[in-house]
Amino acid sequence: MRVSGPAGLLPVLVDSATNIQAVLSPDRTRVAFSSSRNGSFDIYVMDADGKNLRRLTSSPGNEGEPAWTPDGTRIVYASTTGTTAQIAIMSADGGENRQLTIASGGNHSPSVSSDGRTIAFVSARDGNHAIYTMNLDGSNQRRLVKSSARQTNPRFFRNGDLAYVMERGGGSKGNRDGRPPDICPCTPRAK
Repeated sequence: MRVSGPAGLLPVLVDSATNIQAVLSPDRTRVAFSSSRNGSFDIYVMDADGKNLRRLTSSPGNEGEPAWTPDGTRIVYASTTGTTAQIAIMSADGGENRQLTIASGGNHSPSVSSDGRTIAFVSARDGNHAIYTMNLDGSNQRRLVKSSARQTNPRFFRNGDLAYVMERGGGSKGNRDGRPPDICPCTPRAK
């Protein structure tokens, strides 16, 4: 969508595939997204104008939720084989793919800090969806906030602070008490 022009959409990729979770690269020249154009969902990258479409993943599972590192050289994403999602990282040109998490319960929704050193993500490894952080190489995985409330959607701000959604009442499609979920800001601190 053009912000400065008249209201309306400017299509950059028009086809019959399901294309979701588009995210601009830090330099705003490329778009990473998940697409089902080859059967399962895979990560693709294209130029911001829709040209030079490239498939980056090709596993039999589903890949999605791409998040760029600030330098634009790598993409962190969720990869699901079977029923359990794990966080993985690859170079933005599609080479060197590496799984970062192995915990049961699933790991998804990665977000990369503005300094490129930390990944925040959601994990259900302790039975409840909670916010975890880890180093970019997958080391130092730790739960950020101790709470029984469901935590989702971690997003880093440019200053390094992290916001996430904490759902009251345990409902994922709204809350039992009728109130909206809380948006919780925090500053991740190394232990």
